[in-house]
Amino acid sequence: HWKYVEKAWSLIEPEMKVKLKSVKSHSAEFADLKFHTIIHIRGGDFHDESTTTGVLSADYYIRALDLIHKRCGKIGFILFLTDDVEFAKLIISKLDIVNYRIMGPQECSAWEALLLMSEAKCLVTANSTLSWWGAFLAYKAGSICVTPDPWHRKVSGNSEIALGYPGFLSVDSGLSSHILGK
Repeated sequence: HWKYVEKAWSLIEPEMKVKLKSVKSHSAEFADLKFHTIIHIRGGDFHDESTTTGVLSADYYIRALDLIHKRCGKIGFILFLTDDVEFAKLIISKLDIVNYRIMGPQECSAWEALLLMSEAKCLVTANSTLSWWGAFLAYKAGSICVTPDPWHRKVSGNSEIALGYPGFLSVDSGLSSHILGK
């Protein structure tokens, strides 16, 4: 639950900063870009979890980019971070963008992805805990973070409340426990 993270943040933050400082970074490659938007796309093993977790569709990313555009104006360059490059290419082919780069697991470790997400000015997350932590770190640094709602196809108990940090902007994920597909 985000409340437990928030309560322990004074203890977690110094440890996280030390770890992230030790991570190899591509940050310098993107430092001169005027507007820094990162989108995390999770595919991989989530394809096998289509009835429980669910994989986010291009429609979710279109809605998220629309919200970013309304809040920030022109988007410009987008960095896509993913565990599944082929799936990311499929999603990107349905978005109306031309200026982007994809970084998959061969180029970018999970820790490096977390570091890059934490440095984004605008971040669109997937429905994964790596994305959640990236959004939490980015938000703490003053960034705009867009997250899916609901996070998963099968929601139970407090899971949506636990992931719905108050500062995040939410858009319809297209995942519903009542509708399978997309």
